[in-house]
Amino acid sequence: VRPLGARVRLGAPDRKVLPRRTHMLLEVTIDSQRWITDVGVGAASLTGALRLDDGVEQATPHDKRRLMRDGGKWFHQVRRGEQWIDICEFTEDTMPLIDRVVANWYTSTNPDSNFRANPIAALALPGGRRVTLSGGDLKFWDAEGHVRERTLTNPAALLSALRQYFGIDLPAGTRLTPAAPLHFLCD
Repeated sequence: VRPLGARVRLGAPDRKVLPRRTHMLLEVTIDSQRWITDVGVGAASLTGALRLDDGVEQATPHDKRRLMRDGGKWFHQVRRGEQWIDICEFTEDTMPLIDRVVANWYTSTNPDSNFRANPIAALALPGGRRVTLSGGDLKFWDAEGHVRERTLTNPAALLSALRQYFGIDLPAGTRLTPAAPLHFLCD
């Protein structure tokens, strides 16, 4: 198993823009076959390992994926409808511990980090469905990638959604607003 550093491209489709390298995925080699695993990209979290093969469409329990090589970079993509959307880019360089420490420090402490600005939760469900929470936006995804959205407008609704949809039951008296610096990731 080797840790690989990645740049999340979900929501940033312009490849001319270089996102921060704060994400990590794993390369796993079994019987000389290399695989990629990645559990932390919210609504696009990978629910099955991908063979590190260029351009091959691969089914996961939730969607179709592929890895595309472009020069020295790989692009992990998900198919939504007829389009392929970049999730992240990575190289085959090992991400050393010090780089992982810096990436974790940045995402957990920098005021510009998305993880500091909003409560975030994501859960992959049976049948290819997903539920995600970002700030006050609660989204329900079906197996075809269609989304139904609900806006949570007060702290009580946010606490109720965390309990009902993610199994996160916070103690009585917890104060949480849609913009509170709190991050949950459920699997």
